[in-house]
Amino acid sequence: MSDRIAIALTALAEIHQRPISTVQLDLYVSILGSRPEELILKSIRILAAENKYFPKPAEIIAQARSIASEDLQRAPELMAPEMTEEQRVEAQRLIDYTKERLGW
Repeated sequence: MSDRIAIALTALAEIHQRPISTVQLDLYVSILGSRPEELILKSIRILAAENKYFPKPAEIIAQARSIASEDLQRAPELMAPEMTEEQRVEAQRLIDYTKERLGW
């Protein structure tokens, strides 16, 4: 069980003045626990600020997917870096050499 997720969910239940049983908490943590913890915690923080009601696990997962998607769109540095002309020439030379060796 992720203690940090359990603590965040317990705090969220307090915010919404909604009691959460140990069984419910264990179920939420087991469903959410297979996803990146920091992403789930960030999702819980956002939903705490934006939702009037205690979220279902599917809502937390949807929020996590939305965050992950936004992060990917904002992270061009994760893409392959631009190649220099020298690197392009060398890559093409290796491709041509490989094709020749394979008889293409």
